[in-house]
Amino acid sequence: MRLKTIFIIALALLTAGCAGPQTQEILGSVVVPTQATEIAGNHSIFIATTRKRSDDPNKVFDGERSATLNYARVNVTVPPVHQTGQIERRSRGKSDDPTKYFMASEVVGYDTQPKFTSALNADIDARGGRVMVFVHGYNTGFDDAVYRLTQIVHDSGYPGTPVLFSWASGAKTTDYV
Repeated sequence: MRLKTIFIIALALLTAGCAGPQTQEILGSVVVPTQATEIAGNHSIFIATTRKRSDDPNKVFDGERSATLNYARVNVTVPPVHQTGQIERRSRGKSDDPTKYFMASEVVGYDTQPKFTSALNADIDARGGRVMVFVHGYNTGFDDAVYRLTQIVHDSGYPGTPVLFSWASGAKTTDYV
């Protein structure tokens, strides 16, 4: 009996270690008005994804797989309180304040690959022809992937065009069972 209890506890701890955070809205409902001088950075993240568009427009994409590749660009602001290596995220119920948290300020969807390619190529040309492609890991929500790439670009001072490839990931272990 004791061995069975220890096994169940160990299994629960291992499974909990695989769990990622829940996908949250990337666009806030009511964003606190902020001047450009009040934020530490503003980054445009280009996105190609196998995720399905979310029914909630503030989440943009969910964890379900799309039959087609989808394209977007998300502009993300970095707060002046940002600490290198961290992603300052708002908690549920907190205000959408870009002076305190990473916030998406704009999402542009591209309904065709040629429109996306045109916008992407223009940005690449404007940034000296350099591109960084980031592919997130397992159990990663769309919002987490966008914020992580923004954090990497901001902290490293990367001058080129950041591109996120986001595959359909449930962001929680139970989505894979």
